[in-house]
Amino acid sequence: MGSAFFKRNGMYPQFWDSLNHSTLKDMPQLLKDAYKEAAPDPSNLSKMYEKDKKRILEFKDWKAQDIHSINAPTLIIVGDEDVVRPEHAVELFRLFPRARLTILPGVHGAYIAEVTTGMEHSNIPDLTVSIIEEFLSEPMPKRME
Repeated sequence: MGSAFFKRNGMYPQFWDSLNHSTLKDMPQLLKDAYKEAAPDPSNLSKMYEKDKKRILEFKDWKAQDIHSINAPTLIIVGDEDVVRPEHAVELFRLFPRARLTILPGVHGAYIAEVTTGMEHSNIPDLTVSIIEEFLSEPMPKRME
């Protein structure tokens, strides 16, 4: 789970304020270009943006007991300057019976080399790949509670 949250208050308040007032013109040009290159119908960019914005703005908190009932091994990764508060990532981690938590340096998306982060020369994405590969290849013991 990258930059995941399960309660609205897991995100910084300025995230919600910014999203409430955002428009397609606020979307980074690199992301617009990537969408237009990959989408079957590049003219749907505006529709995709509005659907995503609406979906996020209408997000309702998940129930802690529902998350706790998930027994699958779960890897949670966030940046220390992400849109998700690190404390919230720890709270989410504690709900999963079989989870690992990784907090890496950087802003939202930097740990996966998202193109708008300005961290294109960082080694952190390589570290992220190593962490994911290790997580996928090792058995996950049940955590003590």
